[in-house]
Amino acid sequence: MNRIASFLFITAIVASLPNPANADVARTPQSNPSLVARAHGVDAQGTRRKLHLSKLSIDVHVRGSVARTAITAQFAGDEDDLEADFSLDLPEGAVVTGYALDIDDRMIDGVLADLPKAREVYQDKVRQGIDPGFATVSRANAFTTHVYPVRAKTGRTIRLNFVAPIHAHAGWALPLLSVDKVANVSVSVRAESSKSLPKISLPFGHSGQWQKGRGEEVFVAKANNISFASALRIQPLDSNSLVISKHASGKYFFQLSDKFPLTSGNAPDRLRVYWDRSRSRRDQAIQAELLVLEGYVKEARPKVVDIVTFNSAGATVQSFVNPSDAIAMLRNTTYRGATSFSVLEATKLLAADQCLLFSDGVATIDDRDGFKPNCALTAITSAMDADVGYLKRVVSTTGDVLAMKDKSTKQLIAQLSRPIVRVVEVRDQNNARLPFSVVSHGEQGTVLVGEAPTSGPLFVEFRGGRGSSTRRYEATFVSSRVFSGEGELWASQRIADLAAQDGKLNEVRALSKRYSIASPAMAFLVLESPRDYLMANIEPPKNYPSEARKEYREARAEYDAEMQQARTERIDEVLASWDELKQWWNTEFDAAAKPKKRQRAVVAAAPASAPPQSTMRLEDLRRSSRATSLEEVVVTASLIRGTPQEAALPVSVISADKVTNIELAPWNPDRPYLKTLNATAEKNRDAVLRTLEESHGDLPAFYLDVAEWFYRTGCRSEAMELLLSALELSTSNAETIAVVADRLLRYSQLDRAIWLYEQNAASLEYLPQPRRVLATALIKRAQAQNAKHPKKDLLRAVQLLNEIVMTNWNGDYDGIELIALMDANAALPLLRKAGVTKTALDPRLIDLLDVDLRVVIQWNTGDTDVDLWIDEPSGERVMYSNAKSAVGGRLSNDMTSGYGPEEYLLRRAPTGKYQIRLNVYAADSINPNGATVVTAHLIRDYGRATQREETIDLELKAGDEGEKLVG
Repeated sequence: MNRIASFLFITAIVASLPNPANADVARTPQSNPSLVARAHGVDAQGTRRKLHLSKLSIDVHVRGSVARTAITAQFAGDEDDLEADFSLDLPEGAVVTGYALDIDDRMIDGVLADLPKAREVYQDKVRQGIDPGFATVSRANAFTTHVYPVRAKTGRTIRLNFVAPIHAHAGWALPLLSVDKVANVSVSVRAESSKSLPKISLPFGHSGQWQKGRGEEVFVAKANNISFASALRIQPLDSNSLVISKHASGKYFFQLSDKFPLTSGNAPDRLRVYWDRSRSRRDQAIQAELLVLEGYVKEARPKVVDIVTFNSAGATVQSFVNPSDAIAMLRNTTYRGATSFSVLEATKLLAADQCLLFSDGVATIDDRDGFKPNCALTAITSAMDADVGYLKRVVSTTGDVLAMKDKSTKQLIAQLSRPIVRVVEVRDQNNARLPFSVVSHGEQGTVLVGEAPTSGPLFVEFRGGRGSSTRRYEATFVSSRVFSGEGELWASQRIADLAAQDGKLNEVRALSKRYSIASPAMAFLVLESPRDYLMANIEPPKNYPSEARKEYREARAEYDAEMQQARTERIDEVLASWDELKQWWNTEFDAAAKPKKRQRAVVAAAPASAPPQSTMRLEDLRRSSRATSLEEVVVTASLIRGTPQEAALPVSVISADKVTNIELAPWNPDRPYLKTLNATAEKNRDAVLRTLEESHGDLPAFYLDVAEWFYRTGCRSEAMELLLSALELSTSNAETIAVVADRLLRYSQLDRAIWLYEQNAASLEYLPQPRRVLATALIKRAQAQNAKHPKKDLLRAVQLLNEIVMTNWNGDYDGIELIALMDANAALPLLRKAGVTKTALDPRLIDLLDVDLRVVIQWNTGDTDVDLWIDEPSGERVMYSNAKSAVGGRLSNDMTSGYGPEEYLLRRAPTGKYQIRLNVYAADSINPNGATVVTAHLIRDYGRATQREETIDLELKAGDEGEKLVG
C-alpha cells in the first residue's frame, strides 16, 4: 500500500502553528510588529531562530474619515530554511483586505480560502519544502503571516493591505513598538477630500513634511537604523460631510461623518444583567468588568437588579434589592462550560428598563439566533477576541457594544450612563433604503459607510431618548479615481453580521471573496507554482504572471475535463465496487477453512517504559518501515451502554450464537490531576478542581480527561459542563469539536453532538469524514425514542452519505464510498417504515448487506495513520496486506492520511475468539486535544433487528506506534 503523505488536505494540527482565530489570546508580543522564526518549517519542537526587519514601508491613503494602508516588510535571518512568523496588531476597526508574498522576485497576491483548508495546504507545502505564505486575522484584530522558507541571503518580502476608520474620538493609530532596530523605515500619508490636512504623529524621533501632489497632499518621512517607541497616529478632522467614492467593483459607496445630539434619558428602575459564566470568561478581565458594573449601578441607582448567569448548563436568575449583594455573588462565580445563548430563550424574566450583557459573544454550542432580549441592551466585553459582529447584532438599534480595551473604568461608566443615539435608517432621494454600517460611534461623532447612488442627497434617521429625527446630506466629493475603503468597511460589517447567524457560511465565503476581506473564517494563501494552485483547487490571483496563468489555465482545462469524465464514470466505478462487495456477500465460505497465511495472534503487553517521542519529520515517518513494538493501551471511554466502572471488563467472545462483553484494559487514569481527584474527598472536590484548572486547564486535553472521570463517577451534569469547557480554549480547533461531539454522542446528548458535527461538516467540506460522522449521528437521533423529526434526519443522513458515494474525493479516501453505502442501506428500512420510498441513492446501489460482525474504526487527527487488524479464531490475521480471509473476513481499503474510516465485515462468523487490534503507523504527537483518540464501533448482527453496538475510545499517546489491542 502507498504510505507516502498525501499532497492534499491532511489536517495536521501543529503546536508551532497557533490557531489563527485565537492567536492573540496566546500571543503577548513584546514588540509590534513581532517577528520570529523556526528552523525547518513546521517544527514540532518549535525551535526559535533570529530574524530581523531590514525594511518597513507604511503607505496610508486618507479620504475623509477612512484610511487605506499598505505595509511592506522585508526580513531575513542568519541561516537558511527558516519559517517566519510575522505578527502585527492593527488599528481599531481595521479590516485586512490584501496580502502578498515574493515568489521568484515578484510580489504575488494572496487568495482567500477557508481557514482550515488554507492552513492544511500551507502545512503540506512546508513539509515539501515549497514556498508558501499563509496569512490570517484574529477577532482581536491581530494580523499574522507564516512564510516558508526564509533564506539568509535573499530573505523574504510580504505586503499587507488593510482599511480602517479614522475615529472621531481617537483618530487612527497603528501601534508600533520595537526593541531591535529596523534598517530602513519610510512613512507616507496621502490625503484628499479634506478641508484641512490631518495631523501626523510619527513613531520615531524624526519629522516629515507635506508635499503637493496631483489632487492630493502627501506627507513623507524616512529614517534609517531606528526602533519604534510609540504609535503612528493620524488625528481626526472636524467633518460633517458626505463623501461618495467608487469601489474597484464599479459600485458606489458613501461615508458620512457627523455628530448627533444627545438627549436626556431616564434612570432604570429595574436593571437586568446577563452574565456569561462560560470557561472562556476565566481568561478575561472579570474584576475590571465588575468595577464597571458596580460603578454604573451606583450612578443609575436601580431599585432592583436581576442577575442572569448562564452557560451551556442553563441560566439562573437571582434578583437583588441591594446591588452590592449582586456584585458579591458575581465575585464568587465559577467559570466553566461552553457559551450558549439559546439557554436564555426560555428564561422567564420580569420586564426591565435597561439590560447589560457581559460576554465575548462567541457561541461555542447551540444555535444563537433566538436570543432576543425584550429590553434596551448594551454589551460590554473585556475579551480581546470578542465576536463583535454577534454582539452588535444582539444589541440591534437599542444599545451599543462597549469594548473595554484601552478605556478606563470611568470612561466606560460614563458611556453606559449616557443616552444612546443610534442611526436607524439611511434613504436616498427616492425614499429607497440604503444598506449601511456604523464603523465608528461615540460622543465626539459617528462615521457611517454604505451603498450609495451616484447622485442626490442622503437622508439619515437617528434616534435618541424617546424620539427620532432625520437629517439631509448633500454629497461634497465624488472622485473619478477608485477608492475602495468605504465598500471594504461596509462589506466587513456585513460579513460579521452574516457570520453571527447560523447557517450563513456560504454567504460569508462569497462576500469575503467578492470584496477581498480576511476574517477569522477566511485566510490568505500564496502558493508557488500553477500546479500547486491546481492541486489545491484554488484559483491563482489576478496579478499572477501571464505565462504561469496560461500554464494554470491549460492544466485546469485538462484537469476539469478529467474530472468531468471522472464524474461521468464515478457511478460506473461505484457500481463495480458495490457489485464486487455483493458478490463477496453472496459467497459461501467454509467456516472450517484453513487460513491462507497462518499467523499467531499475540496479546499486547505493556512495555517497561514508553519509547522516546520521535523527532522524525512526517515525510521520514512515511518512508520508514512499519513499527512492530507493542504499547500499552489506555482506554478513555467505557462502552456506550452499561454502567461506567473502574474494574477490567469481561472477556470479549464474539461467536455465532452469542455476544458477551468486550474485554478491555481497565480505564487507566494515568494523569497527575486524575490521581489527585481520586485521592480527594467528595466534599473537597470542587475546590481541588479549581486549583487543578489553574495548573492544567489551558489545553482541551485536561477537560476531556476530567469530564470522563466525572462521568465515570456518576456526576453527569459536572461531566457535561467540563466536557464543553474544552470548546472555549484558545487552543481549541476543529478536532476539539469532533472529540467533544463524539463524547456527547456517547453521553446521549444527540442534539448538541449533531450541532457540533454540523459546524465541522460546513467548515471542512473538502473532507468526506465530517459528512459521514454527521450522517451516522443523524441516524442515531432518528432512532431515539424521543426523536422529533426522524424522517427529516434520515433523509438528510442518506443525502450526506450519497454525496460521499458520488464525489470524486482525493485518492487517499478510496473505499469510503462502500462504507457509506453500508451505512445508507441500513438507514433505508427506517425510511421505508416512515413512508419514504424514494431517496437520493441510485436504485442500483440499494441492497442491505447484513453481517454477523462489522467493525469500523475512525480517529480524530489528520496526521495519524492507523490500520485495523482482526485476528480470527483460525489464527489468520486480516490486515492491509491480507484484506480477505479464508472464512470470509473482508477489510476495506487502507486509509493512510488521517481520520479513517476502516471497516471489517464478516457475514457468517465462525464460533471462537476474535481479537481486534490497531496497528499505529504514525500518531499525531503534537495536538492540543491530548492524545489521538481512535473510536472503534463493534457491531453485531449489523442490518438486522437484533443489531447491537459497542463503541470504544482508545488513546494513542505521544510516540505510540505498533500494535494495540482493542478487545
